Amino acid sequence: MKNAKYIVRVFILKFDENGNSNSEDFEYTFEEPNLIDARNKAIKKTKELRSLFEDEMPEDSKFSSFLEAELKGFRNFKSYSLELAFQPDEDGWDYVLFGDDELTIEALEQEAYYYRDNIENQQYDEVENEDGEYVEILESNSDFFLN
Repeated sequence: MKNAKYIVRVFILKFDENGNSNSEDFEYTFEEPNLIDARNKAIKKTKELRSLFEDEMPEDSKFSSFLEAELKGFRNFKSYSLELAFQPDEDGWDYVLFGDDELTIEALEQEAYYYRDNIENQQYDEVENEDGEYVEILESNSDFFLN
């Protein structure tokens, strides 16, 4: 199965009151013998992280949206972004399934192609892409990616 995996990436950007910046990023990699298990674990981790950043931070540690940061003149704020990517092989190329709305459907379509070619017994949904064409994506957790 060509070492396919899922990667959850977190990017954090902080600015102090003087406008000095500090950034950090980290990632979680999910590789399982059953690739759909890796996918489900990556989705679960993405949901956990999003909940942590949006709902569970102490008031003095809250993260701002990019728009809020801009309104503050990029001073005294923290922001984050999350990505969930599918990497079909070791060439380093991946498809961002969550985290870049403009590419989500295209990435989900590429993921479905991979599953069709390499993994049996998967269910698929049809969704409309930005060109008005219907494309297939994996049915599993499709609501998470499309909402």
